[in-house]
Amino acid sequence: MTDLAGLLRAAEAAFFDFDGPICSVFAGYPAPDVAVEMLKVLGAEVGELPEVIARETDPMEVLRWTDLTHPRLVSLVDDVLCAAESVAVESAAPARFAHAAIEDAQRRGQATAVVSNNSGPAIEKYLRSHGLTSFVDFVAGRPYGEPARMKPNPDALIRAVNALGVRPESAVLIGDTVTDVEACLLADVHPIGYSERAGRRAELVDAGAEVVIDSMGALLTEAGV
Repeated sequence: MTDLAGLLRAAEAAFFDFDGPICSVFAGYPAPDVAVEMLKVLGAEVGELPEVIARETDPMEVLRWTDLTHPRLVSLVDDVLCAAESVAVESAAPARFAHAAIEDAQRRGQATAVVSNNSGPAIEKYLRSHGLTSFVDFVAGRPYGEPARMKPNPDALIRAVNALGVRPESAVLIGDTVTDVEACLLADVHPIGYSERAGRRAELVDAGAEVVIDSMGALLTEAGV
């Protein structure tokens, strides 16, 4: 695999996924509860939901399914998710070393961005409450009402690259899902996988992550900070 220290030293920009690498968004407001709220709103509009979605516990998958099957209701369901995310970030649990990794990236002279499928306003609320706003140059959150543009679509990465005026091949993204890696490969951004779980790390390697770490602290150590 690629040398992490060398990859970080060469990077002009460091992008961070939000839910996972920076914090556990739904630590105090469980994602399955949010999914239930979204499904209730959806069911009230369309009636009984098929089994394939009625038991879904991932809010993002509820949003994707709505877009595919009832596109006229996407904004309604996205409103529920946006409101829930705004509440959830108030009790989100920061990932160990994540805040320091963001701060150090900018101190090294790298442009920084949060690139996420979560809503931009919720991300910005979290950054403000944790004193990170001045360390993040750009937030590329979920395009409202357009879940097809969420990762693995490279849209958010492209927005971040364009906003910061950097070359995609000079940027890295630290992400914890296969869709993060897939989006990077489509956008020509270097994918760095992160997970504390061995099984997930193996999935990230298989997906094409150039480096996989088990702690955000590795970004500090390997960068020589």
